[in-house]
This record gives sequence, C-alpha cells and structure tokens, in this order.
Amino acid sequence: MKRISLVVITFLLLFSFGCATREYVRQKVDECCKCSEAAAKKCEKAFELQQQK
Repeated sequence: MKRISLVVITFLLLFSFGCATREYVRQKVDECCKCSEAAAKKCEKAFELQQQK
C-alpha cells in the first residue's frame, strides 16, 4: 500500500509541474532574441557616439 501511494504521489508531482510545449518555448526564445537585439542596437549606438568623440 505504501509503495502504491508513493508511486501515485510521484506521478501527481510530475504532472503538477507540467511540461513546456514547443509553442511556449518558441515564444520565450523569441522574447529573448528581441531583447538581445535591442541591447545590441544600444551598444552599437553607444560605440558610435564614443567613436565620434
């Protein structure tokens, strides 16, 4: 009985955390890419301003 309840609890814990779908991961990666592109543009502008001085 203890073993069965342990297995059931284990599966419940695994399913309660869920899993990431491809679409969810794609959305998160796209957000990250957009953020890094914006940071790269800021760095380029700062570099150009520094070179002009």
